[in-house]
Amino acid sequence: MKRLLAIALLLTTACTGTPPPAPSSTPPPSTTTTVPTTTTTTGINAESAPLKIKSYAIPVDGMAGIGLPTGADDRTAGKWLPPSPCVRSDVEVDHGYYINFVRRWEGEKFRADQLVTWFEDKTGAEVIAKIKQDAESCEEYQWNDRTMVVTAPVTLPQMSDLDASYAVCEGDDYWAICYALLARGNVVSVISVDGGLTDLELLDKLRIVVPPTAAAIMAG
Repeated sequence: MKRLLAIALLLTTACTGTPPPAPSSTPPPSTTTTVPTTTTTTGINAESAPLKIKSYAIPVDGMAGIGLPTGADDRTAGKWLPPSPCVRSDVEVDHGYYINFVRRWEGEKFRADQLVTWFEDKTGAEVIAKIKQDAESCEEYQWNDRTMVVTAPVTLPQMSDLDASYAVCEGDDYWAICYALLARGNVVSVISVDGGLTDLELLDKLRIVVPPTAAAIMAG
């Protein structure tokens, strides 16, 4: 709990509406293999989603600015979902049918993950609104045998043209992770940073990579 007290001081500044592996719980089982044909507000359907959402990801050399290698591990088969702070780890938040893409940058002391998810039945803003509601419903919660302290919201750089954005941090005395969530149409792009750094160092690195994350989702 001591690790996140410093982050809480940042809440006195103006906030705009925001890591492990990227999400904070065990990846859910594979989604249905049925391929819907609905086209959503970003012009994406289930057939085009795998290639399209990859174009929303930061380039493989895009984390050099925060000291991570220029190579990345792409995990297109990953079934992770956006984070769900304050929700018990045995409860799966149902966001409906989705397709996602995961990219990871691994360093010696910390790592970054990007999760880009297309939702068939929900907009990205609706998904972020649910995460915001959950994150601000508690100050701490039990995740397996750990007590996780939640700090929400935390400040993000000013951004325009996105449908929604939000940032949240969570952790305990041994580990912490910070997430930024950005929405455009039916797509949510989550960038997360975690590892062997102080909470404020993780948050500083997250803020550095938020602008290129926003640029990638807008240009995709």
